[in-house]
Amino acid sequence: MKLTPTTALGTVEQCCRRLGEQLPRNRQPLEQATLVAQVLHEFGPPAPLTACQVSDGKSHIHVLDRDGQPRAAWATTLAAEFQQPALPESLPLPDEVHLPGHRLIVERRRWSDQASVIVAVALDPDHAADEPTLLRKLLSICAEQALPYVALHAAERALAGCRAELAGEQSTADLGSLAQPLAHEFNNFLNNLVLHLAVLEHQLGESFRPKLVQVRQLGGEAAQLVKRYQQYRQRHAPPARPVDLNALLRDAVQTVMQPDARRPVAPIPQVTLELASDLPGLLGSAGDIRRCCAFLIANAVRATESGRVRVRTELADQRLLLHVEDEGPSAAADELHQLFELGKTARSGTESLELAACQSIVRRLGGRLRAVNRPERGVAITAEFSATAE
Repeated sequence: MKLTPTTALGTVEQCCRRLGEQLPRNRQPLEQATLVAQVLHEFGPPAPLTACQVSDGKSHIHVLDRDGQPRAAWATTLAAEFQQPALPESLPLPDEVHLPGHRLIVERRRWSDQASVIVAVALDPDHAADEPTLLRKLLSICAEQALPYVALHAAERALAGCRAELAGEQSTADLGSLAQPLAHEFNNFLNNLVLHLAVLEHQLGESFRPKLVQVRQLGGEAAQLVKRYQQYRQRHAPPARPVDLNALLRDAVQTVMQPDARRPVAPIPQVTLELASDLPGLLGSAGDIRRCCAFLIANAVRATESGRVRVRTELADQRLLLHVEDEGPSAAADELHQLFELGKTARSGTESLELAACQSIVRRLGGRLRAVNRPERGVAITAEFSATAE
């Protein structure tokens, strides 16, 4: 079929209808390129080559021959040709395509540097003289129909990249929070070591003194390094601002709901939120508070077989209270106070390092953390904070 003013209207209408019906169902870029090439092959004039390339941050191209069969080798060749920054509207076909004398009619639509659509049809030398305006219009319509879907996919790819980058930054921040209680405990150990070595210098004979002095000096230097790290963390701590505890809890639950690759047998979290309305703000770093909430909820989930955890917030005497209650085994009464101590595992499934980090975060915010056994079963942890002025 040769496009003429008489047939053009019906052809364009059919083309638009087909693309409008099928493009939304073809989510993958290569599927979109394939569909556009097939529609061009079906509704355009007979051509030895029909091509569509979509780019969503990565290029995907589909090329058909005169019989509508895909040509992978041609696709590779044209993909290199289409990389030209200023792609002309008409260009000779490369020798690798084996269509001597043919020219390629090209239409490009660009949404951004990451999202674009290129459609092309090869014209043989006999028809090059009547390069139809209607054909170019058909190419243009196909490109414009596909472009919004390609742009959407490019945005989704960019968003996924941002989420991955944010997750990496969040993991780094988590490590920083986990290092705080470690640094505190290590600094206490080094200071005690230096003190005991100083006593030993006076109790042991002269022959031991040079070695003891050397070890004491090394211990003192290590303690200074830890102290400098703590001071650096303090200087670069994020500024405290009023934050919405309920909103941070919802974010924390979403984090906990993600599959835990470190613990593939962990129960599926079933978190019930009972959040008081109209809570005043909590003064602190949103990242630290969100991290503390996520650690508390995740440890409650791991301590249970069912994964059921209840999270509540309330305001009492101008104090913000966060309760995390689980259905796991109760802790021994004399071990409850060890729940937030580094290296002490009072309950199976919990991570003492994460709970010690929670203790460190809550204390920095001027709050306190406590745990009690629930009457029926499980443990309830309460974080208590001062509320900001409304």
